[in-house]
Amino acid sequence: MADKNLNIKAITSETETIRPTEVNRTSTFLKLAGAAIGSAAGTIGALITKNALDREKRVDENFASIEILVGLGLDSASATKASQDGYGAQLVALKKEYPNLIMKDVYNAIDRTKIKGMSNKDFANVLSGKMARPKIE
Repeated sequence: MADKNLNIKAITSETETIRPTEVNRTSTFLKLAGAAIGSAAGTIGALITKNALDREKRVDENFASIEILVGLGLDSASATKASQDGYGAQLVALKKEYPNLIMKDVYNAIDRTKIKGMSNKDFANVLSGKMARPKIE
């Protein structure tokens, strides 16, 4: 490897050695990496915060739905299962339409009835007046 030092003869006829300027690329790289990590950390932090807020909103909505169903006469286990299966809103609509319904009986009827090609949510939709599309094979 060639020597990067330059030997020049000065005006005073003495030989001087001049070394080229060394550039420390490591510090430049670290500065750029730090800036990239800083902006990525901000983005990641914002994403984690958004996901946590969305998760909290879903949990709050689920608890609100469960509390409403419990208030309408379901026990907490049945209300939770109805909410998880996605037909809690249909049960609330049924109770609004027919206030004298005993919700525990309605829930048990929906849970017991097994119609081929229909889920509990589909059956609850039919009961609450929302017609389900037939699955034609």
